[in-house]
Amino acid sequence: MIIGDTTAPALAKYSRAFSAKVNSESDYWKRITFKRPDQHSETLWATKVGENRYQLANAPIFYDDAFLGDIVAAKPDETNPDILLFEEVVEEGDNLAMVMFGPFHLPEMQRGLKTLSALGIGVEQWGGFLAVLSMPPTVDLPDSETVFGMKQPPIILTAPPGPWVQEVVGKMMTGDKEAATELIYAKSQEFYAHYGGCDEDDIKAISG
Repeated sequence: MIIGDTTAPALAKYSRAFSAKVNSESDYWKRITFKRPDQHSETLWATKVGENRYQLANAPIFYDDAFLGDIVAAKPDETNPDILLFEEVVEEGDNLAMVMFGPFHLPEMQRGLKTLSALGIGVEQWGGFLAVLSMPPTVDLPDSETVFGMKQPPIILTAPPGPWVQEVVGKMMTGDKEAATELIYAKSQEFYAHYGGCDEDDIKAISG
């Protein structure tokens, strides 16, 4: 049984209320909202490290403005001062973020994500079919067979986060998996072509 209103506007309203409560009551933990006129907002956990300075404790999924560990500046929302809106990155961290798609609802895939986390790689999951990996320069990404314990795990390491992920999610949520998959592969090819090409063995298809 579903309790309460789970529509997008209701969830957005709840998220804003929760963020305002956290920001007003905690001097350490904060909630930073990323928002553009043409996009849904995304709110991340952060810790306060100075006057108007916050270090991100989550990796953005739909925005390419910042990464896990970056120190950002944020300003109070004009209509609700307890809502903190992202302004800019003031100090970059060391993490490189990549979006990976796959059937992460499966137990064996969850074990693989836990393996990555144990190696020091940040893992943010969304919707059971995507994860953002935040990789520090001191950690080498192991091969997928080692991580997931299968010869060809049904994953594809695509590209850094950004608005394109929101488009993929929209297609997935409306049931247009074919269009979503086409967009994922197109973005992957675009990214790897721009950054030196890719090895086809490293690009795994999403399971049907």
